Amino acid sequence: MDYLAALLLVYASLMLVIHVTSWKLAEHWYGGVSWVKRWLPLDRVVRGEAVFWVLALLAWPLWPPGAFRIIIAIFAVIHLAVWVVVDARRNSGPLLGNWPVRKIARALGTFDFMEAFVLAGIIWVTARRLL
Repeated sequence: MDYLAALLLVYASLMLVIHVTSWKLAEHWYGGVSWVKRWLPLDRVVRGEAVFWVLALLAWPLWPPGAFRIIIAIFAVIHLAVWVVVDARRNSGPLLGNWPVRKIARALGTFDFMEAFVLAGIIWVTARRLL
């Protein structure tokens, strides 16, 4: 379990950095041609996040019982559902249609800001486990 905790600590730290800046990344994704679209296409990002949350579910015994486990489960379900939707719509055009870029960036930024607190909690719990 310590190896999984160490992997989650590193993975969650990287995801925390990305989630804190996700509103800016979203503007690049939906705002035209950008390095973000080339290096971090939406389907790759969604898969990467879904894999993290699967690992978080595999580490279930690490999490304190109660609300923290419920939050982990909710975020895992959300990310796995988004993965299924993105993969199902891959050849169907833009996932969010013609929504304004600022609206998309604001929505993703808000969700990712909330997720950043969960990631910080995961970092805290896994770091305590390893120390």
